[in-house]
Amino acid sequence: MRRSVSKEAAEAGLGGVRRVHRQHRGRPEWGQLAPWIFGFAMAEGVVAAFDWRYIFLLPVLVYLGLACRVYLVPLSRADGRRRWFAVCEGGLLVWSRGDVPSIAIPWDALTTPDRGAKGAVVRLSWREDAEERSMFVGPVTARGDLARALEKLGPVRASPRPRLAVGAGGVAVLALVWWIVQPWVVPAVLGERPGRLQDLARLCWQQDRPFERAAKYEGAGPHPLVFFRESAGPPELATTGDGDRRPAPDQVELVACSHPAGRVSDKPINVCLYEGGLRTETYQGRRSLDIYEASTGRRVARQMMDGQDEKAECPPYQVVYGNDPDPEPRQGDTAPPLSDYEAVLRPFLTGAPRS
Repeated sequence: MRRSVSKEAAEAGLGGVRRVHRQHRGRPEWGQLAPWIFGFAMAEGVVAAFDWRYIFLLPVLVYLGLACRVYLVPLSRADGRRRWFAVCEGGLLVWSRGDVPSIAIPWDALTTPDRGAKGAVVRLSWREDAEERSMFVGPVTARGDLARALEKLGPVRASPRPRLAVGAGGVAVLALVWWIVQPWVVPAVLGERPGRLQDLARLCWQQDRPFERAAKYEGAGPHPLVFFRESAGPPELATTGDGDRRPAPDQVELVACSHPAGRVSDKPINVCLYEGGLRTETYQGRRSLDIYEASTGRRVARQMMDGQDEKAECPPYQVVYGNDPDPEPRQGDTAPPLSDYEAVLRPFLTGAPRS
């Protein structure tokens, strides 16, 4: 388009092209947008149900959609033909695509144009062979610069405000998009960092999803450690190895996990009988203690541990739901005390890293 306009301007004797203003549909009025506000509010509610940060992105998408409609959709005039107004050194060239002839207007042939309420040029007037002619201009890009050029009857320096506004808007949109997508992009590219200590419990079930930006298990001790006992809740033990101080999530090097691993014996160590036929049986349980490196998910060690074998007193009562107790006995397994876990974990906490 630019080459075609420059060629026709040179053939018409108007000199070089300094600026081209493109017609568009014009920005919609608030009255035209009012029926859509309710639908927009509903869409915001639906988007917020997925992620509240998306409510800031939806207005940007709506604005870009309106901009595409304004600048890219064919004009609403009867012929639907878009015009370009090229400000040249020697005059104004009105150009259209297709076989429509261009109109070359020297500066000295132009008369005062009709202006709209906001100073934009609405209608262009000029003299041609002692005859007055006019043309509808309507909304164009950089309308203020076109109005100043027609007033000066010559090219003018482009106003920096639209470019600054577009640049600032583009930077704001990029910052918004980055703020929204970085929780997914950064972990995918650089690796994930644990945000809370209980997030590290994931390694107890998914060793293939480590926290790559956690502390490395290397160098001299102590090696900060967290211990989870068969749950994804807060850790039962979290220590830096230096007193009772808890580590920050990204300082943790080792994650210890306890899982049921059967029973020491099939013979119960405690049996309790209650009125109504209820029977409870307690067995000495066995646990598997697995220790993983937080940054790689690599299993550093595994150790089997036996639960307590002492007989405990029977509780004075048991809660039963329903009219009759279950004819099958209730069974439970004992677990090692926390002190036993601490004794096993202490060499990993204070010693040299194990391969």
